[in-house]
Amino acid sequence: MYLASKAKLELDLEICQNDIEFKWSGFCDCLHHFVENTLNNLMGLRNLQAEELEPMFKTAKEFLLKDWKEAENEKPYRQALDLMPKMLFKVISRERLMVTMLDKYDFLQFKSDLQTWLINGTMQWFIHGNFTKEQALSIVDASQNILSLKQVSVD
Repeated sequence: MYLASKAKLELDLEICQNDIEFKWSGFCDCLHHFVENTLNNLMGLRNLQAEELEPMFKTAKEFLLKDWKEAENEKPYRQALDLMPKMLFKVISRERLMVTMLDKYDFLQFKSDLQTWLINGTMQWFIHGNFTKEQALSIVDASQNILSLKQVSVD
């Protein structure tokens, strides 16, 4: 990830209700390698031994809990912007919900979930920028091969 940041490549990951959204961006001819490396590393987590994986889990959990708990200490105008849609739609604070869920989530649950995660699914791609059709399709094909998802109905 360090080299990717130096090349101005970025990954934004968002977990939605029933899906995961990956957004890769940057202005570099090696973006396709960044996409492939990200997915290979993600899928490689399944093959790690517990003693390799557990420190990664603990570090990520601590980071996320700290980040979400600190969201309540944001400047008032930032909190107001974040709260407006929640007030309009009567939605619980995402950060508060995530802290509550993650506090109870332990490594054994994570290890179990990891074995069943990203097995079935569909992919939707939107690729734009300085890519030819062939380059864009090559990125999609390589990603499909890495993930090897069993297709499910979109309905």
